[in-house]
Amino acid sequence: MSTKTTGPTPVMDLETRRPSFAALRCEAVLKWPALRDVVPSNVASIVSFPFEYALGNDQKQENTSTTPRTMPDDQFIHFSKRFLAIVHPRNPILDGNELLRHARLIEENGLQWDSASCLVLIACALGSYTLPWVKPSQIPHIVDAWQGSTVIEKDNRATAEAYYAAALKRVGPLGHFVRDIQCLFLASVKSSHSVHYKHGPLFNKLVPACRRYSWHEANGLVPHFVGRRLKTGTLSNACSGHAVEQRSMRLLRDPCTLPLPAVLTFASEFLLELDFRPSGLNDFSYPDAFPEPPKDLEFTATKMSPGTGESPNGVDDTQSRINERGWCYYLSEISLRRTIDETVDLLYRKGEAYWLQNSSQLVRHYWGSERQIASWQYHIPAIVKFNNHEPPDEEFACYLWFRALEWREYTLRPILYCVLHSTPERATTVEEKELAQAALKIYETVIPQKLYALRHGGSWFAARSTFTSAALILAVVINPSSGLVPSKRWPSLVQSAIWVLQYWGQVARDIRLAATILTEMYEKTRQHIEYTYTD
Repeated sequence: MSTKTTGPTPVMDLETRRPSFAALRCEAVLKWPALRDVVPSNVASIVSFPFEYALGNDQKQENTSTTPRTMPDDQFIHFSKRFLAIVHPRNPILDGNELLRHARLIEENGLQWDSASCLVLIACALGSYTLPWVKPSQIPHIVDAWQGSTVIEKDNRATAEAYYAAALKRVGPLGHFVRDIQCLFLASVKSSHSVHYKHGPLFNKLVPACRRYSWHEANGLVPHFVGRRLKTGTLSNACSGHAVEQRSMRLLRDPCTLPLPAVLTFASEFLLELDFRPSGLNDFSYPDAFPEPPKDLEFTATKMSPGTGESPNGVDDTQSRINERGWCYYLSEISLRRTIDETVDLLYRKGEAYWLQNSSQLVRHYWGSERQIASWQYHIPAIVKFNNHEPPDEEFACYLWFRALEWREYTLRPILYCVLHSTPERATTVEEKELAQAALKIYETVIPQKLYALRHGGSWFAARSTFTSAALILAVVINPSSGLVPSKRWPSLVQSAIWVLQYWGQVARDIRLAATILTEMYEKTRQHIEYTYTD
């Protein structure tokens, strides 16, 4: 008997359509001719910083910088609540009440060798590791902030690694059931919080699990979604006719079952930065473009102050209000990420040679993207709205502000490349120079903000973005003939970027390599220029 499918088979060859976005990665700027005079000759051929050091696996350094700690066995509820308050709102992929129920059972009866215990352990690792968000306006200078948090950081990391080590012992048997996928996704998030990818294979296990689940779902073969296998003989009854269709719609709409939107976003970021193969999840047909928020979540965005997330009467935030803002961010970020992916695919797949030959098209695409950004900003909920001039003091609005800035930078970087590499035969227009100057302004804006990024799931990406921003500022500095004017603060901006990379380089060898390279580029730039600057 044949079965009609609505998606690709679980095992498919994605290599034949594997895209390459090498021009987007921070390592690509090392090959820009405009930086030839300051890039060390022995690093110009580097394709990937992580692959230079086996995905940043710095086991020796990590062991010497962190004191081993016994896993607290009486704080599962405490750290699960902390996870739900700090980490969960950005990726609301599970039922918080169910997580706390499992945490209570563990404190009463002890850990089990199942996916529920694995999920609680990973949540505790993230809950003990992640620091609460701090408003940009309230963060002290980088040196004071990081020196003051060093002891706490090491202490938190030791506790988190103890929970995580226990969770990893339960990862092996995980399959493609929903709770299994939740475990694998949050384990990948934990690895991202660690600012290195020595546990990258977890992500490689996550994507096939999602693909197998989606294929089984498309064919009406999905077992019970909480992570338990059905008893023999019940599969045919569970997968009959109309019940299968209704079940499929409910499973894919339920935000606390399969975290496909979050996995798609995560997979997209890995694909761009590490040249991973496509996940294949976009090939499946899903009933809804967005996950549906929980029915008990009441949105009151119209009562909130835009950009601050504060209520008019000044009432303090409750967890319900945080969850509300988190869902507004989650849905807005999903929408924006899809558009960013389309932009990257259009502009970066063909590389730098294509940019030089089609500079006028790059300008038209930039203005088209600006109209898209304006439309997106208009439609996002007021509770997470922001203005373009400065980062807001509301956590989720601040995240979206960075995303929008990232989108603009992606559309402007090719134009900057054309201006820096113009020739008498291919002169740049006034508009191209203005847009290239706008790109430079973004780099000068990004570095101070990334500078203050505390540990979170995007710290590794922020560090790589900092390297790109600083390197392209140096490219403008050493090419005055381009007509672009760097800020007089460029030396302090680059030094700040070096500080950021050196800090995260303590736990990630690939970031430490980037810090070393940027330091040498900065010193060579100072030797290259002939004017005096003030720090």
